[in-house]
Formats: sequence, C-alpha cells, structure tokens
Amino acid sequence: ILGLFLGTAALLFTKEKSVLILFSLVIFCLSLISDKRNKLTGRLFPLTIVTIFILLFQLIFNNSISLSDRLTQGIVAATKIFSLSMLVFFFTATISIKQITDALSFLPKKIQLMIIITFSMIPSIFEEAQKILMVQSSRGHNSKSLNIVKNLIPFIIPLLHRTLGRAEQISISIQSRGYDDK
Repeated sequence: ILGLFLGTAALLFTKEKSVLILFSLVIFCLSLISDKRNKLTGRLFPLTIVTIFILLFQLIFNNSISLSDRLTQGIVAATKIFSLSMLVFFFTATISIKQITDALSFLPKKIQLMIIITFSMIPSIFEEAQKILMVQSSRGHNSKSLNIVKNLIPFIIPLLHRTLGRAEQISISIQSRGYDDK
C-alpha cells in the first residue's frame, strides 16, 4: 500500500514527460506479465477511451494557449490518468482484500472501512460493465458506431444506476447491523 501511495504521489507531482511515459510503460508491462493479465487487459479499453477524451477535451476547450502546448498538456494529463488507473488496477487485481485490511490496521476503523469498500467495489464495477455491454449487445445495440453519445448513454446510465444501488445496499446493510467505529 505504501508503494501505491508513493507511486501515485510521484506521478501526480512529476513534471518530466519522459518519466511519466516511462512509468506508464513500466506499469503497462507489469500488468501484461502479471498472472491477472486477463482482468487487466479487459480494463484497458474503457481506460483508453477515457484517456482519449481527456486529450480531446484539452485540445478543444483549452483555447488560452497554443495548439502544441494544448497537445503537450493533454498528453501529460492523459498519461497521468492512464498510469494512475493502471497502478490501481494492478494493485486491486494482485492484492486481496485481506492483505489490504491487514496493511491498514493502523488507521481508524471508519477510514479502513471506507478504503476496503472502495477497493472491493472496483472489480464489481468492471463486472457490471461487462454484463451491461453483453446485455446491450444482445438487445441489438451497435456499440461500434462512431456516435459516442449514442454508444455511451445506454452503457453509463445503467452502470451508474447499478453502482449507486450497490452503494446504497452497502450503506443500509452497515446501518442495519449497527456498525460502530469504536
């Protein structure tokens, strides 16, 4: 966990583009040689779409600087998001919840619970996303078309609904069991 925090801090505060790209490549290569590479490679497509959106938004909406500076800032921002996400994906795919719980035993109980629930929901969100994609394709939805809004709305809305529903179920479960952080 300390490595995860140090790696994310180093990524967030570095300004060297070569270090960012090198770090991104190292995380990407580690995920490819990992035992859990099937899980990780399944997460690459949505992550790639997000990084492309970040790059495009930087190019389109940041009109206060030149095009080359916008492109550079977009690449840096997209690389940071990609690297941070891959680092978290790699961490959650290779570390069990029990190991995370043991490593966070020094924190207050509320913070431990919050972090454990967050880490445990990441894989389930990706499983839900796969199910939604499968259901939408079985209903005849063409996700290969170039209209991004038409492709994302039938995917994002059910995913948000299911994720928020799951979070609400966890909250109700915790309250009904009388969870006390002391």
